Amino acid sequence: MKAADHFCWTKENGIQLLEIQPWKAGKQIYGCFTTRVGGVSTGNFDGLQVGLHVGDQTAHILQNRSRICETIGVGLCQWVAAEQVHGDQIAIVTASDQGKGSETKESAIPACDAMITNEHGIVLTTYAADCVPLLFYSPAGVVATAHAGWKGTVQNIAGKTIQQMQQRFGCLAEEIQVAIGPSIGACCYEVDEVVYQAFAKLNLTDVLTPVEGKEELHWMCDLWLANKQLLLRAGVSDENIFVSELCTSCRTDLFFSHRKEKGKTGRFMGIVYLPEHGFLGE
Repeated sequence: MKAADHFCWTKENGIQLLEIQPWKAGKQIYGCFTTRVGGVSTGNFDGLQVGLHVGDQTAHILQNRSRICETIGVGLCQWVAAEQVHGDQIAIVTASDQGKGSETKESAIPACDAMITNEHGIVLTTYAADCVPLLFYSPAGVVATAHAGWKGTVQNIAGKTIQQMQQRFGCLAEEIQVAIGPSIGACCYEVDEVVYQAFAKLNLTDVLTPVEGKEELHWMCDLWLANKQLLLRAGVSDENIFVSELCTSCRTDLFFSHRKEKGKTGRFMGIVYLPEHGFLGE
């Protein structure tokens, strides 16, 4: 089975979602990535824009978020969001955190880029517009999200999330499934010497391809492969890593892209949760 075959498109209530097919079929967990299709935001944020920190109208953002809630059958009060500062800090989320970051950016879990929970009904969310959104699921009943731009990637937030799932909840790395969501692909992500050296320190230079014909050295960077390799190093099985293979820069019809749209854009999101009653309804 191809990696992209683990994903399926769903369109309901006028919005389009990219769902993780094995999780949807198993009904023990739900995970998806939103798109920009649908929603009420306008201008640079046209569509289903969900970021609270980009300058969009708050009323539009909350309406878009509510539309997502209605579609996937959860309440906004169940959402939890992290501040996302391109770091490697991981929060263990409990019911007392529900609602943090759901309506205001100030209430998000501070200085944090990944979250883990084993509690049902808590909706973990992560936001992106070129950075890699990661969703994690362990059959032990644990889910997680992580936000991995190049800085988070070289800090190994993917591997550290796996480690925390093992240490805090007894998850087996080889059983954990990880969905690597839409982000800027190696086709479009050009980086400089600073980024190259950061990847070199992790022995990940194979994710960088030199760009020819430039006075200064530049490389095309494959963040999907980088995160996959870090997950493999952490003990995740190759067959349990699902890569969406969708480039946000190439597909601004579907996703927001910070680089392609020169910083004047919105955010889409990754969502994962364990259903409150332990089983997703029909």
